[in-house]
Amino acid sequence: MNTSLPVGRLTRLVDSGHALRNRLSLPWKFSTDGRPLASVVPIGWLRALPVLIITGGVLIDFAMPTWFEVRFLLAAVPPLAAITFDPLRTASLSLAACAASVFLGFHYQIPEELITLEDLGSFSLVALLCVLLAMARSRGERRLSRMRSVTETMVRTLLLPMPSRLGRLSIAGFYRASDESAGVGGDCYDFQQTTFGTRALVADVRGKGLEAVGTTAAVLGTFREAAHHAPDLPALVDCLEARLERHRASLGSEGAELFVTAELFEFSDEESVVRIANCGHPSSLLIRRGAVGPPRGHTPGLPLGLRRMTMPGEEPQVSVTTERLGPGDVLLAYTDGVTETRNRAGEFYPLRSRLTETVSPERMPRPRDVTMFVEKDLLSYGRRQKATDDVAVVAMSATGS
Repeated sequence: MNTSLPVGRLTRLVDSGHALRNRLSLPWKFSTDGRPLASVVPIGWLRALPVLIITGGVLIDFAMPTWFEVRFLLAAVPPLAAITFDPLRTASLSLAACAASVFLGFHYQIPEELITLEDLGSFSLVALLCVLLAMARSRGERRLSRMRSVTETMVRTLLLPMPSRLGRLSIAGFYRASDESAGVGGDCYDFQQTTFGTRALVADVRGKGLEAVGTTAAVLGTFREAAHHAPDLPALVDCLEARLERHRASLGSEGAELFVTAELFEFSDEESVVRIANCGHPSSLLIRRGAVGPPRGHTPGLPLGLRRMTMPGEEPQVSVTTERLGPGDVLLAYTDGVTETRNRAGEFYPLRSRLTETVSPERMPRPRDVTMFVEKDLLSYGRRQKATDDVAVVAMSATGS
């Protein structure tokens, strides 16, 4: 079965949607927990302004002396309506503003011929132009909506929603792309239930945002296929390494510095045992009875894509760590976007110490408890600092606690 992903089309769609969004200045972003995209709608107060100007202008006119004119404010109604409403409502509001202007002209005792030339003529021209503007804007919004829908589907194919449970495995996590308009970047995760057990991947592609989408697709597509036939984790790493070499060749000179850090997990279906292979990735943290630290015997290897840099005759070995998980044990995997988040003083986020201060021997946290704490604490720690890297956090418990 061909499981390759349409990388080129996905990248073009996301990039085009991002560019169109910038031209239209419309805020939209992807949600990575299965919820629909945020709606592209103007904020409420901006929609209310045309009506407020018309009604307020008339009321103020009657409350003020005749020498105090507010009729000039009505000229703002057609442009405001054009950037917030569809063409029909823009035309209706422009007509209402024109009628209000004529009405106030009589109140100010302006001669009838001046009302005709000054008000009706200028308002008709401005209203017509604003209706045309509203038509163009509406077409752009419809195009963006269609492109957004297609892009969301493509992104969902690339980065599947995180399951809450898979076999004996209880899972929780969150994902945040540095380019929110793209919804996906260089960090990725995936889970596959196989005959060898439940296998998981957390990886970080060199680069971030749209520039890393192609390599992310290559890694995920290969993992989803190879996880079902590779007999062990070293064989699975070999499959990923071979795919990256082919991907590098397809990129030409742009792939010279390509590499991926990754951590792979294999959870047994018969017992609470996890096997871990680390390819240059930040070590996962084991939360056990109030203590937080890497699994025992953790030995990181070379990142994926860097085997070509080893000495001739050397065959890098993939070290596999085996850890038995007890009730309440939670394994937390993450990417370096977490630990490289800075606060206002420029200090990096101390994930391990923050978790140590939070967990206690008396209380057994669930995966969801851990990821909720990290997500909120990370946002609080790095608030007012613009996100510069993708973030992926996954917590897993083999006991289903």
